[in-house]
Amino acid sequence: LTDPLTGLPNRRALFEAADVLAHRSLTQIALPVSVLLFDLDRFKETNDGYGHPVGDRVLGIFASTLRDHFGKGATIARVGGEEFAAILPGADAKAAVEVGEAVRTAFASSASFVDGMAVGGTVSVGVASNLGCDCDLNSLFRQADAALYAAKRAGRNRVELVGPDQGALSEALHATIRTRPERADSDLPVEHSAA
Repeated sequence: LTDPLTGLPNRRALFEAADVLAHRSLTQIALPVSVLLFDLDRFKETNDGYGHPVGDRVLGIFASTLRDHFGKGATIARVGGEEFAAILPGADAKAAVEVGEAVRTAFASSASFVDGMAVGGTVSVGVASNLGCDCDLNSLFRQADAALYAAKRAGRNRVELVGPDQGALSEALHATIRTRPERADSDLPVEHSAA
């Protein structure tokens, strides 16, 4: 049930937790729940360019970032390769987008340089919430996956939301990002692949 590299729960543990949550929702008043999917951007290039030990360090840094940003009620997991997921019981779309953005920003900072090398690690995030839709966790995972691919298509290193609040929340989020001082990206590696 534990991923040996990162120490996070693995895919099986995540879906066991999802089963428990789904069963609980049948017996209790429905609460908001959100799902976030994370995919490290251009991770194959990191492994190929800097070596697998550095790639493993980047995975460890991301796992630590997740631990720092999710409370005890959340379930976080490494679901395979450079892909991670989180289930947030009690979190609506706005809260989920905010934590996704916090993770994205913190990881971009902590994975900018790894072992003295300008790795420039970033992550794309897809978010889905059950408020405003009659959907189960399986549907939320599919929606979060669609949002993740939207983040990749839009240029990576961003958070995207799928759902009823998509337009308003995404615009508010991106307006907030645009008003922040930008860090100089000229020192980061140029990105080439479509991964």
